[in-house]
Amino acid sequence: MPPARDMDAPHIIEGPYVHDILEQPAALARTVAGLQDDSTLRHLAGRPWKRIILTGMGGSLHALYPLHLRLTNHGFPSLVL
Repeated sequence: MPPARDMDAPHIIEGPYVHDILEQPAALARTVAGLQDDSTLRHLAGRPWKRIILTGMGGSLHALYPLHLRLTNHGFPSLVL
């Protein structure tokens, strides 16, 4: 029989979901660092795009709307799905 747990003691939940959440600050830091070098973006901007499709779910979908407006205002046809 397993030992009884003290119900007042803090319980740490572990698993891939929690590890993913805890990794988010580092992921954001890597994203910001990657955006500092815009040479790739300049290369992409010079190509003739027929359409740029932006997609996400929930909050990430709504967060794409300012990008959609910016792309459209600069002559890039974009679609938010």
